[in-house]
Amino acid sequence: VYSVGFEQEGDLNMERTNTWIAKLLQEKGVDIYRMKGVLAMAGCAERYVYQGVHMLFTGETLTPWGDAKRVNRLIFIGKNLDRASIQSVLKHAYLCGGMDTIQRDSSFGYLKQTQQQLQTMLSNVSNTMLS
Repeated sequence: VYSVGFEQEGDLNMERTNTWIAKLLQEKGVDIYRMKGVLAMAGCAERYVYQGVHMLFTGETLTPWGDAKRVNRLIFIGKNLDRASIQSVLKHAYLCGGMDTIQRDSSFGYLKQTQQQLQTMLSNVSNTMLS
């Protein structure tokens, strides 16, 4: 059992992040004992805090970033976790740093909608894996 952590500045695209987390949990959920993080989602002034145990995942917005640097911090605790593989897929969730040129959606309603979609998707993945 060991941990794999990441820290990087920049805004994440909510849809790409949702897809990445759902895929990671689907493929490696039994090997991920715990995950936690604070994420900077594009168009959201608040920190997005998430935590998970195996394939169960929750997330919510908390305190505003204010003048603080928007730094994403993630940690995974488990076994058979490939740092390079996780990091290479995570890069595709970023909006800035020259990684992609998609337009930012600054609508907080969009953020809330995609949070709900992620929760539904992860609940479905968890239910499928448990049955």
